[in-house]
Amino acid sequence: MTPNAASPVEASIAQTFALPKKMGGYFVPGLHLNYKVTGKASAASAPRVFFLDIYWPEHRVAIEYDSDRYHFDEKRLAYHDAERRIVLGKLGIQTIVITKAQLGNLDMLDNAARIVAHKAGIRLRLNRGDYRERRLALHRELFPQFYSDDTVPCECYFL
Repeated sequence: MTPNAASPVEASIAQTFALPKKMGGYFVPGLHLNYKVTGKASAASAPRVFFLDIYWPEHRVAIEYDSDRYHFDEKRLAYHDAERRIVLGKLGIQTIVITKAQLGNLDMLDNAARIVAHKAGIRLRLNRGDYRERRLALHRELFPQFYSDDTVPCECYFL
């Protein structure tokens, strides 16, 4: 697992953004996992501490993975996440939310990558050559839960 990742999925997302393009990654350098940020919602409020799942401090852009398990079961958590993103916005940090559904769709993940790359001053050319095939191969490796193996075991042919 990637150091400081809070979950295997966070680690896989970070790898997708950090790995070089020749391996199917987006190669947006400078990311940090569970990066500590302190800020205030207003001048009168107490400082709050946030740990951002994936953050590029130089570009002030973060990715937050909202898993089904921890983010959609309780309204209280949804309220907390919304408030958190408002405070981060006031601090000048753009937050991109990735859900399980978005993670399972390479095109949606590409959209998130475009936003991060743009903030980092990187132009992603996602349709060049065999880059889509390399991204798809990496996606299948890092997120196997979204792919089913449709092969039939050999023994089945002899029943």
